[in-house]
Amino acid sequence: MRLWLCRWLGMAVMLAAGCSSARYDDGYAKQVETYRAEAPFAYLVRTPESIGGKLDLRLPRGFAAVPRRQEKADQTTGEMRDEPIDPSRLRPPFVGDVPGYIDTLERSLTIDNAEYFASVAIGAVPGDGGQVAAIEAAILRQAKSDDSFKNGDQAWVSRDVQPIAGGPAAWRVLTLEGPQIFEGVVATMPEFKRQPGRCEIWLSADPDQKTTAVIVWRCPDTVADLLEVPVSRFAELVARTVAFPPDAAEGADPADGQPVAEPGDPPPAA
Repeated sequence: MRLWLCRWLGMAVMLAAGCSSARYDDGYAKQVETYRAEAPFAYLVRTPESIGGKLDLRLPRGFAAVPRRQEKADQTTGEMRDEPIDPSRLRPPFVGDVPGYIDTLERSLTIDNAEYFASVAIGAVPGDGGQVAAIEAAILRQAKSDDSFKNGDQAWVSRDVQPIAGGPAAWRVLTLEGPQIFEGVVATMPEFKRQPGRCEIWLSADPDQKTTAVIVWRCPDTVADLLEVPVSRFAELVARTVAFPPDAAEGADPADGQPVAEPGDPPPAA
C-alpha cells in the first residue's frame, strides 16, 4: 500500500511539473513574440498620442510640440524679446498650406554650437480615400512653386505598411530632397537659410478610410546623422502606428482641411 501510494504521489508530482513547465514555455514564447513585434518601435514612445482628437499615433522619442513664441535677441541692443515664432517653423515654407493642419512637433539637434530642428507637421482631412488625389495635387502644386523643386521630377509613389493599431496600410509618399529653407539658431539668433535637407510627406490612402492623415517630415542634412534612424525610417514606423478614433470624422467642422492661422501669420484676405 505504501509503495503504491509513493508511486502515485511521484507520478502526480511529475505531471504537475510537466504542466507547470508547459505553462512557463507558453508564457516565455508569448513574451518573445511580444518583444520581437515591439523591437522595431524602440525609438518611438510606447503610448499613442492623440493629435487634435483626429488621429492617434506614436511619435519618436524626444519630439515635443513647437512653442508658438520664443525669445529673440534684438539685433541692435542685444536685449531679449518675446516674439511669435516664424510660421515656417511650423510648416515647410514650400507647403505653407498643409491640408487639415493640426500641430507640429520637433526635436532640437545641436552641432557646432548651432541648433537645428527635425520636425513633423500633422494634419487630418475628413473624407474617404477618393479625396487623396486632390490633396496630392494641392501639395505638389505648392512644392513646385519653390525654386528648389520647380524644375524637378518629384512625384507621389505608393507605399504599403503593416499597421499595428488597425490603421491605414496604404499610403502615398512624396519625397523632396535638396536645398530648402530651414531655421537654425546661432548664438540665440534665429536664422533662415537654404541648405540640403529632406522632406517626406505621407498621406494615408486606404479606399475605405473616413479621414486622410497628412504627415510631413523634415530634417536638414546637417543634423540628420544625430537621429537614431533616418527620417524615412521614422516616417514608416510612425505610419504603422496611426489609428483613427471612431468619431474622428463625425461632426467635422467645415473649417477642417483649411490652413490654421498661427501667431505671426498675416491676416486672411478680406
